Amino acid sequence: MPLIFFVSGAGTYFALGSRGARFVNDRVKRLVIPYVFGILVLIPPQKYFEFLHYGGEQISYLGFLGSYPARLVEPDLGVSLVWLGHAGYHIWYLAYLFVMTILLLPVLRWFSGMSTRATILDRASGNIFWLFVPLIIVNVALRPAFPDYLHWADFVHFLFFFLLGFVFIEYREKLAEWVVTHFKSLLIIALLTSLATHYFALFTELVVKWISTPDYSADYLGFVVIRTVNALSWVLVLLGLAIRFLNRSHRWLRALNEAVLPVYILHQTIIVAIGFYVVQWSLGIPAKAGIILPTAILLMSACYLVVRQVPSLRFLFGMKPG
Repeated sequence: MPLIFFVSGAGTYFALGSRGARFVNDRVKRLVIPYVFGILVLIPPQKYFEFLHYGGEQISYLGFLGSYPARLVEPDLGVSLVWLGHAGYHIWYLAYLFVMTILLLPVLRWFSGMSTRATILDRASGNIFWLFVPLIIVNVALRPAFPDYLHWADFVHFLFFFLLGFVFIEYREKLAEWVVTHFKSLLIIALLTSLATHYFALFTELVVKWISTPDYSADYLGFVVIRTVNALSWVLVLLGLAIRFLNRSHRWLRALNEAVLPVYILHQTIIVAIGFYVVQWSLGIPAKAGIILPTAILLMSACYLVVRQVPSLRFLFGMKPG
C-alpha cells in the first residue's frame, strides 16, 4: 500500500497540472463514484460469503441483503477513517485517496507554484536518508495510540507516501539521482529490516505482545521504527529498479493503465467468491491456489472487457468516457 499511495501521489501531480478547476470534479468521478458503487454492489457479496464462512445461518443472498445496512453499523469504531474500510473493504483505498487529495489540495497547489522550492533539496546535500526522519516520528507518535488497521496512524503513514510521490515528480531529476546513488545502501537496509521483522514474527512471542497491547515501551517503539524504515526503504528500492529497468514507453502501457482501476475494484470480490467454494474442496493448498488464481484472472479479465465496452459501467468504475 505505501507503493500504491506513492504512485497515486505521482499521478495526482499530473492530474492537478492538467485539469485545473475541473480537478475536484474529476476526483469525485474517479474515486467517490466507484467507492459508493462498490459498497452498494460489489462489497455485499463479500460480506455474505464472510457471513456464511464464519457460521452464519444459511440464508439466501437476497435475505442477507435485507439485513445488510444494519451490518454496516459498528459503534465500537468511534470517529475515524476506519469506517471507510469497514464499509468498503478493499476499496477503502479510493475513499482514503479522495480524503487525502481534498485535504491537501491547497498545499499541493501552493507547493506546485513555489519559486524557491529547489533550495529545499539543495540543503539536503544529496542525502536521501533524511526522508526517514519525519515518517519515523509520525509512526512513533501515533502507532501506539492508534494501532488498528486504517486508523489515524495508517492514514498519516499513507499520507506521507502520497506526498512523497507528488514531491518526487516535482523534483524527479534530483531525487531519481539520489535513489540511484544510494540504491545499494537502500537495498541492504530493506533486506536487513525484513529479516528483523520476520525474526520477531517467527521466532519470538514479542509480536503477539505488540499486537495485543501496543504501548510506548522501548521494545514496541523499536519494532515500529524497524517496520517504518522497512516500508520506506522498499518503496525507494522498487523506485530505483523502476528507474533502471522500466523508464520507457510500451505499446501496452496505455491499455494497462486504463485497466488498473476497474481490475482493482473487481479483484477481491471475484477472489472471495471463487475461494469460498474452492477452499471447501478436498484438495491441498497448492492445488486450491492453482485453481483460484488463474480462474480469478480469467474472470477479472472477462469482467473488465465488458466494463470497458459499456459507457454506464465505465462511469461507475471511474473510467473516462471511451
